[in-house]
Formats: sequence, C-alpha cells, structure tokens
Amino acid sequence: FSGGIVNVAISGTTLNNTSATCSNLFGYTNLKFNYTYFPATGAATGRLNPGATYTLSVTLDTLSQHDVGFWIDYNHSGTFDVNEWIAIAFPAQPGVPATAQFTVPFNAPLVQTALRIRSALNFPTLNAGGACTSYYGGETEDYMVTIDTATAVTDLSMQQGMQLQVYPNPLSGSQQLTVAV
Repeated sequence: FSGGIVNVAISGTTLNNTSATCSNLFGYTNLKFNYTYFPATGAATGRLNPGATYTLSVTLDTLSQHDVGFWIDYNHSGTFDVNEWIAIAFPAQPGVPATAQFTVPFNAPLVQTALRIRSALNFPTLNAGGACTSYYGGETEDYMVTIDTATAVTDLSMQQGMQLQVYPNPLSGSQQLTVAV
C-alpha cells in the first residue's frame, strides 16, 4: 500500500503505535480501508499536559512519498478545525520518521480528545482544511489522547524575572502550591 502509516509516536508519552499498512491500494474514496481508529489503550494513547511541547513522529511505508499532517481537537468541539492542524512533512520520505513539534494550549479542556493523522498524495494537497477531505492514496489514523494536568514537578529552577503560571485557572477542588525562594 502506498503512503500507509506504519508508526506514530509522541515523545514523552506512551503513544508509540506500530501498525500494518492498510489495503486500499488505489485510494478509492467509497472504501473505508484506508482509515483506522485505534482505541485508547496501551501504546495507542498518551497523556498530554497543557503548556508542554511534544514531538510527534510519523513513519510511512517504504513505497512512496506522501504529505503528512495531524490535528488535535484541542477545543473538544468534535471537529478538526484549521487552527488545530500541524504540517509534518511535504513530502515525508518513505521509511524515515517525519517529525513536528507542537505545544498543547494552556486553555485546552482537560479531557480525552481526538488526534487525527493523515498521509496523502498531492491531489488535492493535504492542508489545514483537509481533515475529512477525500484524497487519492495515503491513510488516516485516529487516536484518542488525554489532556491532563501534570502529576508532579520534580525540579523547577526559577530565575529573577521569570513568571510561574498555574493551570487550570481558576483551580477547582483542593490544591496546594508552595513556592520557596
């Protein structure tokens, strides 16, 4: 299969999913063979923290070059908005991990939300508005990631003039923050 996704990983998380390529060789849009949903278990999911920066890596099969990008439904609207898109590679080299960094917005809801990764040939060109567009060739994989607060801070070195921001703001429930200078 040309342009099939064979691995997706996000640095600093448990998401590191290796999958077989799908079987829709000619990219027929009336077939769903080039779409895979991975349930939020094991290596097919991860936890993301607001304000943190991650590297997402996508590896395609070894047959041809395809454009690659992804969306995370940060506002939890149920759709992949154009401002939730990150371009990874135009084109990605077959068999070589293509990477892009992204930062989770501080105001992202603390919920499980959708992550969509797509590879596509360039007719039409993969773009921010193409989360649900029919493409020739390539593959779409959907994952669920959890946006959650950090569980602990083991070392925080502050310098004069730096600001400390705590999210979510306002806090709910019982929270304690101790700062010693």
